[in-house]
Amino acid sequence: MIRTNIFGGVFARVRRPLAVALLVTLASTTLHARNLRGIDALATAQPGPETSSRKSVATGGEATIDSRLGVPTFLWAQRGGPVTAQVSAIAATTPSDPVAAARAYLGGFSSMYRISAQAANEVPLLFTQTLPNGGAIVKFRNQINGIEVFREDAAVLLGADLKLVAIGGFISGGDGSAPFVIAPAVAAAVALGDWSFDAATAVELRAVEMRDGYQHFDLAPGSLSTDGSQLAIPVRVKPVWFRLPSQLVPAYYVEVQVRGLRTSLGKAM
Repeated sequence: MIRTNIFGGVFARVRRPLAVALLVTLASTTLHARNLRGIDALATAQPGPETSSRKSVATGGEATIDSRLGVPTFLWAQRGGPVTAQVSAIAATTPSDPVAAARAYLGGFSSMYRISAQAANEVPLLFTQTLPNGGAIVKFRNQINGIEVFREDAAVLLGADLKLVAIGGFISGGDGSAPFVIAPAVAAAVALGDWSFDAATAVELRAVEMRDGYQHFDLAPGSLSTDGSQLAIPVRVKPVWFRLPSQLVPAYYVEVQVRGLRTSLGKAM
């Protein structure tokens, strides 16, 4: 699978070579995947102004702090340090429901994650799983103003007593007021450009349905790229926020599958 994110004219691609090889093998022994240069704008961004001060929380092995965003990407809650003490204080008033308890812990650590307690209480639930020992995993996927924040999930691990064990990943707040000035069809056309479809593709794309938060676009039957590739299924597009240290960038996540390459492409603009 190849996932690509584009915003503000900057390309960011995260490649999954093994997944590409697997998909190609399943499709046909004659297929091949296009090798796109991997770029991630977040990886080269300057750290936020608060990042240095937040690194002190990582002492004692209680938290791993993202070097650019300054938020925990993993938090251990039972290692005897200040995080453990804070967990004990939150646990004293934690609800008996796993989802509500997980939200209480996220809200209790809101200053570390730079998210309001209210936002932590309203973040959409992705799933909850009860473990054999009586504990639970509660996972959330971040949205701001109803739009998903790309790559932002938080999995809260609770013990059988609903006391926090760990938080993996993160959710954070931000200003989600920037306008989406580029049309979804244009984002789809840019994604198709990597597969040798010409610049006029955006005009030719037809909106066919809206499903599961994605807008689906298709080309006329028989439409080919300059190298002979064609869409295997309609392109699907959804708006997302792409987080940089200083801002949330309006973006699109796009998935494309083309015959002859038969690989997946995610693209955000």
